[in-house]
Amino acid sequence: MIGAIVEARARQAAPVRGPGRLRCALVGFGRRGIELARAAAGVQQMEIVAVADAYDGRLERAREVLGPSIATSRDAFATIRRPDVEAVIVATPDHLHAAHARAALDASTFVYCEHPIAHAAPELASLREAVSSGRLTAGSGFLPAPIVGAAREIVREGRLGEVTLASGWWDTGTALDAWMFPFPPDSSPESIAWRAFAGADADFDPAHFFRWPAYRRYGSGLVGARVVPQLWDIHRILDLPAPVRCTASGRIARWRDGRDTPDLLHAIFEHPHVVIDLSATLNGSGRPREIRLIGADATLVLREGGLELRPQQTAEPVAALGDTWADPYRRWVYMMHGLTPQGTVRGTPPVDVAVEEYRLPPAGLELTPPLAAFVSAVRSGERRGDRQATAAADVARAGLMCLAALESGRAVTERDLQGGAG
Repeated sequence: MIGAIVEARARQAAPVRGPGRLRCALVGFGRRGIELARAAAGVQQMEIVAVADAYDGRLERAREVLGPSIATSRDAFATIRRPDVEAVIVATPDHLHAAHARAALDASTFVYCEHPIAHAAPELASLREAVSSGRLTAGSGFLPAPIVGAAREIVREGRLGEVTLASGWWDTGTALDAWMFPFPPDSSPESIAWRAFAGADADFDPAHFFRWPAYRRYGSGLVGARVVPQLWDIHRILDLPAPVRCTASGRIARWRDGRDTPDLLHAIFEHPHVVIDLSATLNGSGRPREIRLIGADATLVLREGGLELRPQQTAEPVAALGDTWADPYRRWVYMMHGLTPQGTVRGTPPVDVAVEEYRLPPAGLELTPPLAAFVSAVRSGERRGDRQATAAADVARAGLMCLAALESGRAVTERDLQGGAG
């Protein structure tokens, strides 16, 4: 039963007890940062001791959420270098991920970095050279860890047969999902450390600061927010490296607010034996968010709330073929193949295709968040960072290939990315 597999994976995710609480700095206290702060509050062995953000209002919010004694600063690099910090959680905009992660690694701390870990190809080489100590852990995709673990086991057991296609979609239609965030009333060059965010050559623009995912200079739009998290899950389940080729198309169809990343995207990633077909839109939520792994023997449907294993129909549609032949030849083909006109083996009962389904309960299963797994790995001394960093770099490389394909309007191969890690 696939339910037993999921529950076993959930139990395996329980954190290991170790000496003391892991003292962490949280760099970035926007939407994702505050989610991580609340998740960290539920991890017994983790403690947020410092928060950095470029906006004063978020630092005030950090003190409200984490307590007035929390250390706060506009200076992310000074926060990373604090002597009481053992690990750094990087939840800043995409274009700062690599710099903040590299600074933490240089400070000999452990790093939990949100996807994508790189915003440009040269950053991949920089990070790959820095993680030989095994101290970089990548963030989560969109599937819960027990679902990913169960899917890996189902694939390894061969229950899907040869998997040749992975498809996924992630659709939303609200303004906030399209990053149309309102600006706080005090948004100004005085309340925002603009140069720390944008550099010295950009004029102050609150839209760029608060709606950064929509602008290529700071984020990567649907590629970073939707495609890369799905790729992360698919790559982990199927043990895939970076793709060899990517094609992509997209455009701005609805949200014409000055952004330069599309609100509609379709991308295809080619591997030697598997094709990944992903799409996403900010223009309507007509489809459930899911991933499908399509094999010769079965299809695995993966969602946040559970999974389904759908066996393929094994009976061949011989009756449809027979309809085009004269009666003597129809009888001949049925006899030669030992089949009935309905396509089943003669003398056997009809094929019953049973779908196995498992739904995660709203509460009950001890679903350990990725932060707990991070603490567990650090405290247990598990050196999985090299593997994690390589996998995260492969997924970041795939995202950069997708962006290059969008911008160039042509297929992009791995070799087309200049300055990336080999």
